[in-house]
Amino acid sequence: MNTKAQTPFKPVAPNAAKPVSGVAMKPANSTASSTKTIVSPRLLTAVQKQVVLKNPPTMAPGAEHSISDVTPAEGTRGTYITISGQHFGNATSDIVVKVNGVAAIVTGMSDNQILAIVPDKAGTGPISVAVKGKWSSGAGFIYDWNAGMSFVAGVGQNSPGYADGTGNAAKFNHPTGLARDAIGNIYIADCENNRIRKMNNFGQVTTVAGSGAVGFADGTGTGAMFHHPYSVAVDHSGNVYVADLDNYRIRRITPAGVVTTFAGNATQRAVDGIGTAAGFSSLYGGICVDGSDNVYVGDGGWIRKITPTGVVTTIARGFNGIVAMICRNNMLYVADGSTISKVGLSGGVYPIAGNNKLYSNVDGYGDAVGFVGIVGMAMDASGVIYITEENADDYPPVHVRRVNTDGFVQTLGGVGLGTGMLAGSVGDATNTFYQADKTWNCIRKVTIQ
Repeated sequence: MNTKAQTPFKPVAPNAAKPVSGVAMKPANSTASSTKTIVSPRLLTAVQKQVVLKNPPTMAPGAEHSISDVTPAEGTRGTYITISGQHFGNATSDIVVKVNGVAAIVTGMSDNQILAIVPDKAGTGPISVAVKGKWSSGAGFIYDWNAGMSFVAGVGQNSPGYADGTGNAAKFNHPTGLARDAIGNIYIADCENNRIRKMNNFGQVTTVAGSGAVGFADGTGTGAMFHHPYSVAVDHSGNVYVADLDNYRIRRITPAGVVTTFAGNATQRAVDGIGTAAGFSSLYGGICVDGSDNVYVGDGGWIRKITPTGVVTTIARGFNGIVAMICRNNMLYVADGSTISKVGLSGGVYPIAGNNKLYSNVDGYGDAVGFVGIVGMAMDASGVIYITEENADDYPPVHVRRVNTDGFVQTLGGVGLGTGMLAGSVGDATNTFYQADKTWNCIRKVTIQ
């Protein structure tokens, strides 16, 4: 992460214009055509080249070989590359080639050239060659990530409905939030159906709670009522927490399906307090749980914390409409429509990428990055963040962006056409993540390669 990302986040002014949830606010004096720069993942910007060139080539002590060039210098997994240099020898059994630290497949060689195949999920970084155990690094390779998308459950077209079932036999009506439990079940906030659904590893969808009618009632299973449940989270005991949007409450569902009110009341007002004495104003911002089962809620531009005993406090303010949150390793990762930030569990906000004055899709580092309108966020096992983002020109309608652990943001190829508006995402241990598609009323799986 760059040095700038370590300085405290400057809060947005309290009277700053607030965008529609999930959509970045376009500057008043701009238009999409004049401010928006779509950067293909295969077109290298200056900052992308710096990813390769910021670490100069090195030669290990005692190594007699060196690397001068790699062709092509950019591509996807499976790209055939030619590594040029000297003193490689002529025995493939003597050499090992790595792209950004990941072993490549060597297909042929001479003393001054090596032919190899870029491995899966290598990422951007240097080319390294070992000859008889002695390593040397040289030219860098820019890895173009791709995202493949497939249907998991739902009808896959703009056809809302309600039905439990497996795969496309299941039906949703405006699904928004997702959360994954310890054994891989995914809980779904089925917003317009006013129900909480569950999907197992086989794509079988069942109803956990909610009668389907608009209202407010605690109870068990379908005896409970919600008014537009928007996002969900799961704690270590399997309790599901629901941001009940238009009831202005946080609800809790036990593994037995018993629904109770955890915090909040019918008044639309942000007030700290205990249980129903506390209040919330705008629950579009996502919900997550830490290792001690504290619950964190995005409430407009505020982050609210709820202890296991129901004590609600405000730990951070100044965001321009929070849309998603992740809790990992005693930190919160928070997205509003145009920025990604890291937040301590007791407060303290540090930016990762994005600039709330931009309305653009630009890759890079820090506040040089532009987001059009973040709608979903997930994190893989290594700490890489994946962002889904709207596109003002609707071509493609959705971008998937990758935020490396060093803060570099790159647009992924392979996803965009044929998708509706995405909201709510959750990752798993295999670096696959899932999206609630609230326009096409389905759940999609996105695989990163």
